[in-house]
Amino acid sequence: MKPPTACPRLRFRSLSHPFPRKLSVNSIMKNHFVPRLRIAALSAAAAIAPLHAQTPVPAGTESAHFKAAAQHLEIGGGFFGYMDIDGDFAGIAPIADRLLALARQQPGGENIPEGIKTGKLLEASGLGSLKALGFSSRTLGKNLFHNRAILLTPGGPQGIFRLFGKAPAPLEVAAFAPKDSDVAYQGDFTLSALRGIIESALTAAGDENMLAQFRGLLDFPIPPLNMTAGEVLDSLNLRVMTAAKLDGDRKLTIPGSPSEIPAFNAMVSIDGLDFIMDSLLVFARETDAVTVEKGDGFNIVKPANPLPAGLDYFSPALYHDVKSKKIIFTTHVDYARAALAGTERLRDSADFQKATAGLPAEANGMTYASERFLKSMTALSKQIMEDAPKVEGAPASQLAEELSRLASELTVVPDQGIAGTYSLIPEGMLFLSNTSENHKHTIAQTAAVPLALIAGIAGAQANIGQAMERARGGQPEMEEEEIPSDDPATPQKTVRSNLQQIAFAAQTWFIDNPDAKEVTYEELVSAELLFDISPANGESYKGLTLQRAGGRLSVSLKDGDSVGYSYPAVTD
Repeated sequence: MKPPTACPRLRFRSLSHPFPRKLSVNSIMKNHFVPRLRIAALSAAAAIAPLHAQTPVPAGTESAHFKAAAQHLEIGGGFFGYMDIDGDFAGIAPIADRLLALARQQPGGENIPEGIKTGKLLEASGLGSLKALGFSSRTLGKNLFHNRAILLTPGGPQGIFRLFGKAPAPLEVAAFAPKDSDVAYQGDFTLSALRGIIESALTAAGDENMLAQFRGLLDFPIPPLNMTAGEVLDSLNLRVMTAAKLDGDRKLTIPGSPSEIPAFNAMVSIDGLDFIMDSLLVFARETDAVTVEKGDGFNIVKPANPLPAGLDYFSPALYHDVKSKKIIFTTHVDYARAALAGTERLRDSADFQKATAGLPAEANGMTYASERFLKSMTALSKQIMEDAPKVEGAPASQLAEELSRLASELTVVPDQGIAGTYSLIPEGMLFLSNTSENHKHTIAQTAAVPLALIAGIAGAQANIGQAMERARGGQPEMEEEEIPSDDPATPQKTVRSNLQQIAFAAQTWFIDNPDAKEVTYEELVSAELLFDISPANGESYKGLTLQRAGGRLSVSLKDGDSVGYSYPAVTD
């Protein structure tokens, strides 16, 4: 199904949560997104015509950074957006400094150094160097888009941006992961840049003592490595690569859940950490928890005992390849060996080649997911939603189900894999991707999809205690009195729901207090397991006592009727 260009208006009824009765993407963005984003302007930019057809802005009002950003973007596709944020952080700094001044006047605020200036901290972090943001999208085919984004930092990445690598290099993961991998990831992390970032931040704070303490910490020796903390930090220039493949149609059971997940082989390879291996092997040989196998050009560290039932599909290990100096954490040793010794690589996969068409071969990082993986995860997400515990007629469950359907409709799967890269370039950080979403869809779904997740959590929690007992198979369902269902907001239903909350809170109390035989309503409120509940129809919950062995709660309404709720025993 073709993805919608805007999220439809949602209507919710009879909610027990303080959600508004009518939500729309526009209202959410207006109230919760930074006004500087100017969504209306971006929406207009989505239909922009070629640059030469536009009326130029008056002389002297043009953005000084537009051309630098636009040279990395594509103009004339389905979406184009640009924001000049030069000076925005500097404008925030005085406000933040005033808040700091107020904080210093509060109890304990005297510990905030007087020399801290927000503007200096922003410059030290590199955020002050961020001058503009640019985005573009164009259609590649059915449910597939080529997207670009630029974080413009003239003069090159500064501060925290330097943590994500140095100059772009050939993407090694394409020549490392086996051909049949369904997921691949590579990321360069120049953690050695942390020294300069932290020192700049402490210098900006104006506290010479803190700066001296940090430098003293870096001189602290780490005996097992025969290095100082500073030497370790300076050595942390890492390349992390991940690969995984689905294991046919085999399924694994999730403990405590009716859902199953696809079986998989996976590994995480780290380059640049080889200097810890000698000390790690010495430690491993001195413990009974693991075994060490030393072979020709490799070392393997494995758990001494097999994993418990349900997880015994995996045989986790740390595989150290001496020649390449790679440290590989893997679910199966054979999968790591296939990556090191195999001849068929991910770059030879037809799906990978289609997914990465038009993306750079040299970058600082890359993410890839195969068509098979995308379809499998979509099916799994749908299955989990179907298997989730539901309370018949409960507003939270209805909301979760409704928004889950919406999230499913907004999720599209292309007929091929998807991929994306990021690169550090002289103008900043450049992101390119071929995915099933374009930037226009992302703006709409940024608001809509989290609502589905929140509602799903709320729906599950509404009956989690009861569902967990049934899943364990050891407890009967809680009895519920018949209440007319034509009016979901009757006082009787509210009271019964309140009694259910009290019973669930008591379950938590008994688990936390294994020697306790009973607990009162007042004790649950005092322990902050429950808010003091306001009467819905003249009833009172004070004096209610719940038993570990189970029982029944009952309260009287102002008209003389009573509402009861039966709850089971707590055995663990």
